[in-house]
Amino acid sequence: MASKRRLALLIDADNAQASLLPQIVDAVSQHGVMTTRRIYGNWSLPHLSPWQDILNTYALKSQHQVSCTPGKNVTDIALVIDAMDILYTTKDVDGFCIVSSDSDFTPLVMRIRETSRFAIGIGRSSTPTTFVEACDVFIFTETLNAASANGQNHAVVPAPPTVPAPTAATTIAPPLEKMLRTAFAAAVQDDGWAHLSAMGTSLRQSGINYELYGHSKLSQLVEAHRHLIETQMRKIPGGGEIMYIRLKKKKPKKVD
Repeated sequence: MASKRRLALLIDADNAQASLLPQIVDAVSQHGVMTTRRIYGNWSLPHLSPWQDILNTYALKSQHQVSCTPGKNVTDIALVIDAMDILYTTKDVDGFCIVSSDSDFTPLVMRIRETSRFAIGIGRSSTPTTFVEACDVFIFTETLNAASANGQNHAVVPAPPTVPAPTAATTIAPPLEKMLRTAFAAAVQDDGWAHLSAMGTSLRQSGINYELYGHSKLSQLVEAHRHLIETQMRKIPGGGEIMYIRLKKKKPKKVD
């Protein structure tokens, strides 16, 4: 069960907001107990000073990293090294939460999931889709910002009801279908297909919350609405594939 899951919280201070730490901790607590809490950064840099006042409050172990070469982010490497150490030497960790908007952590998350561990990501809505889709759950900081502005405690916000996947186009909630078609129109390419990440960006701009429809990621929503959405996998240079989607045309209404 999620309440029994033991998690390692690893924060990239360069790509996270200190002001959202209370909401981050609450959000992660919904998925398990944080047995490891670490944050990585070069604490001599002025822009990281807001973290200093709250590290002890939330029992975060600070990992100081000095940049040996300008422009090279040793913080990311230190986080990855620690994550791999925990992954292979600590048997009582069931999952990881990586707090960052940096797509460089995508291979790490993929490796975590290959070992059947749970992976949570927390970052901005601009986080590349590759990182978002690699996680089991991804939480956008804009959602945490909204909860904070409304004076809500993310940990006690009731989970939205799971909506079963519809079996026919007529059973899909009209608001969802309308939002999908609006977002697709904004993301569609000349060939009639839209890149999954472009569709996701358009949907986030429209304010859609996948959880309201029983899904945590766009790819899950796509799978649940195959009656409405077509997919196509395309190969990319260097190996691998990316998903393109398009919406099926509406069937004309029968006239009696």
